Amino acid sequence: MKASTKDILIPTLSLFLICLVVTALLAVTNHKTAPLIAEISAQNEAEQRKVVLPAAETFEQVTGHDNAFAGYTPDGTLCGFVFTEKEKGYGGEITVMVGIDTAANVTGVSILEHGETPGLGANVTKDKFLEQYKQNMTGELSVTKDGGTIDAVTGATISSRAVTRAVNAAYADYKAIISEGGMAA
Repeated sequence: MKASTKDILIPTLSLFLICLVVTALLAVTNHKTAPLIAEISAQNEAEQRKVVLPAAETFEQVTGHDNAFAGYTPDGTLCGFVFTEKEKGYGGEITVMVGIDTAANVTGVSILEHGETPGLGANVTKDKFLEQYKQNMTGELSVTKDGGTIDAVTGATISSRAVTRAVNAAYADYKAIISEGGMAA
């Protein structure tokens, strides 16, 4: 039995119209929710700044450094900086927030976003792993497999290295800001 043009054209057009309507609905939903998602993300980042640099009450963006905020105590004294760094992990980009006080101590590390494998690479978000970074920064850190002091998450060395690179990048930014005078906007 031979299919007619009508037998092929009607289902094809029906499928095309369904795809068109669904695509339009997704575009409208994305357009409506994008500002809310951005607002929630900004609020989350503001909350995490206080977690990674607990001595600070207020934060100001550092002039010339889009990824850096200066933290100030309630009396207005500079107590440190917060940096947001992005590094390539196993499952994609990992966004890491790092707090460093004025004595070059890492005061906290938080994972803002990641695409790592649940149960493996995603374990870099756990406090047990992140607490290792709370130390005085005197040079670059590395995982134990690379001769360093940071114990990588079992089965997630690539993810662990990415977080470590992000902390090292934050320290490099810290040194740059300190050499510039550490001024906020």
